[in-house]
Order: sequence, then structure tokens, then C-alpha cells
Amino acid sequence: MARPSYATAPARFRFAIPVAVVVLTVFALSTRRLTGWVSGLSGIVLLPTAPLSQWLTGFTRGVLGRAGQTSASDERTRALEEERQTFYTMYLRERAENLQLRDFISELQRGVALNPNQPVRQVITPIIGTGADTTTGLLTARVPADLVADRNTVAATTGLQLVGRVSSGGGTSVVTLTPITLRNAGKIRGIVMSDETNFSLAAELSPRGDGTLRGVVRVLESRIAPGTRPPEPMPGQLVRLDDPDWSPSSTMLIVGRVESVDPSPEESQRLMITVRPLVNVERVARVLLRFDVDAEGSGGEGVKR
Repeated sequence: MARPSYATAPARFRFAIPVAVVVLTVFALSTRRLTGWVSGLSGIVLLPTAPLSQWLTGFTRGVLGRAGQTSASDERTRALEEERQTFYTMYLRERAENLQLRDFISELQRGVALNPNQPVRQVITPIIGTGADTTTGLLTARVPADLVADRNTVAATTGLQLVGRVSSGGGTSVVTLTPITLRNAGKIRGIVMSDETNFSLAAELSPRGDGTLRGVVRVLESRIAPGTRPPEPMPGQLVRLDDPDWSPSSTMLIVGRVESVDPSPEESQRLMITVRPLVNVERVARVLLRFDVDAEGSGGEGVKR
């Protein structure tokens, strides 16, 4: 068995540690009067350690001081960054509003160009809520004070997409709009645009209550040149409003796009189309109200109160 290393040390060093422990213990328990002479030895200890201690103290203070200065600098940087973000957000908001106004102007110009021979006054107004029963899907809009809306007042939205028309509240500052896709909105007649100039395909569309309209396509023979085959409806074609029950200024507004074409279950010789509006007309944030006016610019639904 190996013996501890201190056992192999010379005899004069073997008891050095126990003796040192005993001496230190005696000094620790002695009074200051008996150990005062030891304070004179402190100079010997401080002689090599004092310069090193002074250097360490200066170094620590320098590091801590720079850390405090860095912290203050970071606070100023954060404040400047927050201020920059605030002004940048304000700039983006103003830019978005300018772009929105530009879009509004474009929509108004397109609305006038749709039926240049039919005077119309257009007003962009926000949707301020739904009907009392949120399940009805009715929309509530505010009418400017100088205009009167009635059941002929039509609402459109982005891209001249037809939204619906006034169903109640005519003559007041707030009106209720019935979107064309609601089941109780009634049938609507449209033209299937096989191309930009062909108006020979017509359809009477009924809302299905799922955001689409569906109806049988019929050919208007009077609009087909002799010896010419009638076009066929195809998915992707636009359907535009052409209904005498709607105001003249709303003619050719977009009803939607053909989503599917199927054989009619009731008339095997005809095709049935499903049409979906370009946007969800039951969830629009603003509408373009279209008021018919006479040639002098007054009268009709757009009269002043």
C-alpha cells in the first residue's frame, strides 16, 4: 500500500503544517495587545502588492466608466431610432393615403367613361356597418348631405365591380345596400363577354347564397351576323350588367367572372354558368355610389336636399 507523500518528507518538515495551524489558531484567538507587533510586518506584504492593486483599481474604474458611457449612448441611439421609425411610419401613411386618392380618382374616371352618354354623379363612401341582423349580409353606407339615394342608386367597388343597390333608407343620410350575391337579392340579367365587342350571349343569374350566381345562357339571335356561329361561354369570361330593371348608369358594370360551365339540368340544349364576383361584395370596406342625373346635372336621384 502506498504511503502518503508527506510521510516520505524529511523529519524536520513533517510536522511543519500542524505547527503552522496551531500557531495561526493561537494568533486568531489572542487579544490585539498580544498581536499588535504583527502589524509592523504589513509593510513587507504591501511592498510588492500595492502597485499591482493600484493598477487593478484604475483598470476596473476605467472599464466600468466606459460601460456607463456606452449605456447612455445606447439609450440616445434607441431614442433616435424610435423617432426615426415614428417619422418613417408617418411618411408611409401619407404615401398610402396619396396612392389611395389616386386610385379613387382613377375609379371615378373609369365610372364616367363606362357610359359617357349617361350623366352620373359618383361618390366614394365607406361601409359603416352591417344590418341589425349580422347574418343577413346587408351593408350600411352613409350618403352625403347634398344627395338623395333611392332604390335606383347603385353601389360599385374596385374595378367597377357591381356590389348591389339601395334596398332601404332612401332619402336619409344612411342607407342599406343589398349585395347581388345574397340569396334574397333577386335575379339579375347580364351579358357574357366572349370578347370585348360581342354582346350575343345573355344570362339571367340567380344568387345562390354562397358568393356566386348561377343561370342559363341564351343566345340573342338578333345580335349575331348572318351565317356566323354563336360564341360559347367559357370559364374566365366576364359577365357585365345589362338589366332594364337597374339604373341606366349601371349598365356594363361587372357582375363577375365565369367560374364554371355545365349543361343545364332543365334544358339539355343550353348551358348553365356559375359566376363569381371579382371581389367578395359582402365584405367591402367602401363603395362607389352612382347617382343618375339629368343632362343639366341635377334631378333624378342626385337632387340636392
